[in-house]
Amino acid sequence: MRQRTWVCAIALAAVLLCAAAAVHIVRAEAFMAEVGRAAGRIASQQLGTDVQIGAVEIRSLHELAIDDIVIYDKQTEEVLRADRARVTLRLLSLLSSPATSVDEILLTGVHAHPVQREDGSWNYADLVSDDAEPSAFVGRIRIADGTADAVVAGHSYELTDLSGAVDVDRGAFSYDASAQFMGIPLRVRGEKTSDVQNVQLAADDADLTPLLSLLPEGTLPEHVQIRALHADRVRAGLRLVDGARTMEGRIEGVRADADLYGTQTTLTSAALRFDERAIFVAATATAAEQTARVDGTVRLDTDAPYLDLRVRAERFAPAAVYAESPYTGTVSADVRVTGTMDAPTVDGHVSAEGGTVSDIDVTRADADVAYADGILSFQNLAAEAFGGNIAGEGTLSAADLSYAAHLKIEGLPLDHLRTDAQLPLPADLSGILSADLGIEGQGTERTGLAVYGSAEVLDGMYRAVPIERANASFSLRGQDLTIDFLSLNLPHGTDLGVEGTIRGGAALDLRFYGGHVDLSLLNRLDDRLSFAGLADISGEVHGDIADPHVEMKVSATRGQLMYQPFDSLIFRAEGSLSGIGIHDFSMERNGREVWLVNGTIGFTGERRINVQIDTMGARMEDVAALVAPDQPITGNIDNIIKFTGTLDNPHAVGYVHFYRGSYAGALLSGMDGDYFLDDGVIRLQVFHIYSPMVDMVLNGTISTQGVLNLDAEVRDLNFKRFAHKFPYPVAGHGVFHGQVGGTISYPIFRGDLKADEVTMNGVTLTKVHSLVYYENGIVTLDRTGFHQGEKGKVSARLHYDTHSDVLRGTMDVENFDVGALLALGNQKEDRVGGSITSHIWVGGTRDNPSLGVTGEIAAGTVAGYPVTDASLDVSLSNHVLTIDRLTGKQGDGSFSASGTVDFNGMMDVDATANDIALGIFTGLAGIDEPVSGTASVTAHVGGTAQSPVADVSLSAKNGGVRGGTFDALAGEIQVRGSVVRVNQLTVHKYIGGVDYTVSVHGTLPLHALTADADEMLSAAEQIDLTLSLDHADLSLLPVFSREIEWALGRTEGEVTIRGSLAAPRINGSLRIRDGAVKLKAIETPITEIEVQVDALGDSIAIRECTGRMGTGSYLLTGHMGLSGLRPANYEFMLVMNALSVKTSFYDGPLTGALKLTEDTYWGETLPKVSGTVDIDRALISIPTIPDTDSELPHIILDVGVSVGRHVHFFSPNLYDMHPSGQIHFGGTTRHPKTTGMIGVRRGDTVSYLRTVFKIHEGTATFNQMESFLPTIDFYAETRLTNMRIYLSARGPLDHMDFRLGSSPEMSEEEILRMLTLRGASQNGEGKFSAADVLAIGLQMSVLSEVENSMKNMLHLDVFRLSSGSGSLFESKEDVPDAERRNEYNLEIGKYIGDRVFVRYVQGLGAAANKSRYGIQYDLSDAFGISYDREGSEQIIGMEARIRF
Repeated sequence: MRQRTWVCAIALAAVLLCAAAAVHIVRAEAFMAEVGRAAGRIASQQLGTDVQIGAVEIRSLHELAIDDIVIYDKQTEEVLRADRARVTLRLLSLLSSPATSVDEILLTGVHAHPVQREDGSWNYADLVSDDAEPSAFVGRIRIADGTADAVVAGHSYELTDLSGAVDVDRGAFSYDASAQFMGIPLRVRGEKTSDVQNVQLAADDADLTPLLSLLPEGTLPEHVQIRALHADRVRAGLRLVDGARTMEGRIEGVRADADLYGTQTTLTSAALRFDERAIFVAATATAAEQTARVDGTVRLDTDAPYLDLRVRAERFAPAAVYAESPYTGTVSADVRVTGTMDAPTVDGHVSAEGGTVSDIDVTRADADVAYADGILSFQNLAAEAFGGNIAGEGTLSAADLSYAAHLKIEGLPLDHLRTDAQLPLPADLSGILSADLGIEGQGTERTGLAVYGSAEVLDGMYRAVPIERANASFSLRGQDLTIDFLSLNLPHGTDLGVEGTIRGGAALDLRFYGGHVDLSLLNRLDDRLSFAGLADISGEVHGDIADPHVEMKVSATRGQLMYQPFDSLIFRAEGSLSGIGIHDFSMERNGREVWLVNGTIGFTGERRINVQIDTMGARMEDVAALVAPDQPITGNIDNIIKFTGTLDNPHAVGYVHFYRGSYAGALLSGMDGDYFLDDGVIRLQVFHIYSPMVDMVLNGTISTQGVLNLDAEVRDLNFKRFAHKFPYPVAGHGVFHGQVGGTISYPIFRGDLKADEVTMNGVTLTKVHSLVYYENGIVTLDRTGFHQGEKGKVSARLHYDTHSDVLRGTMDVENFDVGALLALGNQKEDRVGGSITSHIWVGGTRDNPSLGVTGEIAAGTVAGYPVTDASLDVSLSNHVLTIDRLTGKQGDGSFSASGTVDFNGMMDVDATANDIALGIFTGLAGIDEPVSGTASVTAHVGGTAQSPVADVSLSAKNGGVRGGTFDALAGEIQVRGSVVRVNQLTVHKYIGGVDYTVSVHGTLPLHALTADADEMLSAAEQIDLTLSLDHADLSLLPVFSREIEWALGRTEGEVTIRGSLAAPRINGSLRIRDGAVKLKAIETPITEIEVQVDALGDSIAIRECTGRMGTGSYLLTGHMGLSGLRPANYEFMLVMNALSVKTSFYDGPLTGALKLTEDTYWGETLPKVSGTVDIDRALISIPTIPDTDSELPHIILDVGVSVGRHVHFFSPNLYDMHPSGQIHFGGTTRHPKTTGMIGVRRGDTVSYLRTVFKIHEGTATFNQMESFLPTIDFYAETRLTNMRIYLSARGPLDHMDFRLGSSPEMSEEEILRMLTLRGASQNGEGKFSAADVLAIGLQMSVLSEVENSMKNMLHLDVFRLSSGSGSLFESKEDVPDAERRNEYNLEIGKYIGDRVFVRYVQGLGAAANKSRYGIQYDLSDAFGISYDREGSEQIIGMEARIRF
């Protein structure tokens, strides 16, 4: 074993020694050089190209080094250079297989220079022989610190830091290398086998920006600049199999920064995937915070790269990316790009929300867009712009910029087009536009533009004129516009139309027309216009637009033109701006021409005018509405005016006639005169103004600036013509001279008024004078005054500012009659007399006047009572009335007052009156009755006007009126705000030493007087009055009623009043025992009166009411409810038992029973009187049918009247009858329904024409509708010597038809002569004389023309001739019928004042010895009293006139 080991060791040592020797030999320098040359020759033979090797160094048995290796291509261009190659050998393999002996080759200082030749081949291909044997090399080749310089298509690309390794296994190899290419670290791995080759390229976190320089010039648009390009990960693979190449790769995390059209853009999240057939793209780009997404493929397996990309963007703002973009806002797009780069096509959808295009708001827009073959088109456009909707489609050629579009517009407001699209539409035009338009053109020049189609506007408005509908069809080509039709439908059926052409934007050829045009629509264009009526319009416009020629015809009906009304209007106009002629202008109203206009007016050049305007019978208010709208004038006007000259300097001559009008409410009878216009000045010449008040003449001028220079003169100022301005009569004459200056806007007026005598309300004023001055709104009355009576005089000076309402001035009154002064203030008061001397000053404003009055009345009267030493000092300032002094004396008494009254604050007034005649108070209160006694009053008034406080103490003594008297009156009254408190008001009367009193006390809230019946009042707001009657006497009744002559009897009881005036509650009772009352109209007094009345809050009950009248008696019972102050639910019963009634026309008993209740008549609630009345054994004398204008109260009737056989109707000279029968009065007093009949006895008499007829038969039948009067039917006769005269009467009592007959038979004329003029008849005269006719007419009480003439001649109110003596005191039995036949009487009478009538009656013929006189006083239209005296006899009567 040991031996074997040594052998091995020796053998090994021998080998090592041999190797060491070999290495030593090889290292020899000459040897190394030779080896290098040999190696170069061998390599050249193998590669077929030139190879140079500098030297070979064998460093050991396993390693050698080769320096300066250069390999050339066949064109002797360097392909590869290496500074050194270190070769590591497998020593053992060297002996067996030199091809596999190389383990590793390390190349350092390597520089490769691959070049792509022009034919597309590479220079390194020269190093491979086509018939070379497969390599047997097995080993690794490593490169360190290498570079490469590749030339491709004329461009040089440099690789640095090249390193890596190639593992070769005979014909197969694999490699893994890295390098820097333009600063980009790259790693390449691959392998190759016999038929398969794989190459993998990788780069991580690579800045790819330098690669952009490799792009061909023009690849990127001018406005696209990429600043940075980076990829997180790049992977690419290439595979060759049997000559077939496949490729795939992926680039991830691509980021880029670019400047796109001036906007910084960032590419994020981009990824590329590719193979030999296509590139797959997925990228997101962000610019100015706007993001877009691109996805798709680029096909590489076609003749040219084919695009199939999808571009998407949501809410993308183009203006943020491209500052010059016409669109601002956001868009959303989804577009597909296909085709080649040379011929791309685009198809997609674009939408916009809330943006603007060239400052035009687009609310929403959607469209399908496409691009192909240089044509950009859009379809299905749906946009909301200008407030409307736009739809359509269109195309644009990129080659020649030709375009075509079809657009439909719906619901587009015109005002949006004006404000948003800046279209030159009128500012006041509005409406909703719809249109269907075709648009064609090329480029931006308008000459190539063509627009055609139709448009419609609905619900439009132009300057307040509604446009219901507008339609148009037109075409515009360049500057040529053709209007097929343009129609407007306006309110009230108005239709307007235009058609024609406009060539070159200037040449007009238009026709216009209008039918049923409502002219009032023009008023909405300008408030100053006033048009009305319906018109038809037609015309043409020709010529240049700068000065067109217009021809127009207008006809209109029933309207007005600038406030001038017309029934028809016709005119024709033609011309241009150089001159328009108005022909046949005619305006008619009420069947005649009112306005005529003819002439010409020029608007250019000299602008000459020659126009005449005739106005005939026009209304002045119509004309004033045109020329002076603020002047309150009315009337009629005729006017002729001729204008000549130029518009700049017109001349005019005119004449105006105004009549039947008014100005500011003052009537103007007329106005006429000549006027002239020259050099802008209007001259009035003898211009008359007539009015009911004044007739004035004006002369002077009015300039165009409104400067006035006029003289005004009134030669006869008749004050009676001013009477309608005063509340009382005015009369007198004066003169007035004045001047009017200033301007129309600020006139100045001066005038002087004088009158010798003026009468106002019965007061005569003399020496009236006043200087009137007006300027700047201030009216001054200077040196104003007048005289009254012998000593009365007034002088005044007043100033009034119409702008500020400031008034100031003074007035001095000297010895002026107080009654006259009150009459001038329309407070005519005859109860006040005397003369006053005072000084008055006025100031302040109309809203806050100031006034001061001081004066004295030395001696005067009040209500007929003397007042002396009256003195007054009163002032008003700042709404405070101050009474410094108000004193006077009356008889032995006096009165005074002083204090202040603040109308906005407190009052403090004291007033006293001591021992003043009570008649002064009653006389001032309007009581005309004589009143006796004196009164004293003390009062203090405080508080405010809204809440006054007053304390009044009053007393009176020895008072009396109308026969009733009282001995004393005393009371205290307090006012606290709205409450009047009566502490105690007592009236005393002493009878037989007994003090009878009536007293009242309590509170009276003023609100209770005005509150509604259903208003709830608190206790403090209600009336609370107590009337005490326990110590009263009926003797006071004449004080309260004119109908009571006297009364006696003591009263007992107390009455309280609560609640309000509209809803009072009365409680208490009234008792009268053994009373007596005498009524003036009835001679018989009422005696033994017993009364018991109870008030029960809301009702009153008559428990007892009895009494006697003569031998008869009565009984009244009943009750009544109260509905406020109105009686309700009442029922009263009056039973009369033979009451002895004696009046001037009735004497006898009256028996019956009458009931008063409430009932309804045709839905109206009325009082109802029912019952019966019996009349018997009575004497009734009613001389005539009563007549009165007073209307009876509306009462329902159900009354039966029985007339007994012992009733005697007697009236001297009228009738003597004994009627009897039954009558029923039904219906109502205003709509009576009567039934029944009364007959008279045979033998009763009636007088007719001073002849007594005996009644054979006669009835009065009550059957007339709506009347109380009966229908009369009687037949009577009388004897005259040997003749019988028959009298019959038929018909209503107020319209009886009298007929006369005779036996032997005679005519009515002869019978009348027989009855009235017996002497003439007996003398056989056959005809009436004038005296006969007069006598007959007078005796029949018919006022003939002759009687009227006599009355007028004698100034009498009554002139009557009648038969009979006229005596009031004779009865039927006093004078035999024979003597009565020759008796006549003449009555004359005259009214003195309105109510007093004086008469005188003188007997004639047989009554010549009888006469009487009398006086009658009418208390009202219905009642009167009379006094007559005949000899020693006297009679006082009362007359009642009642209309049935």
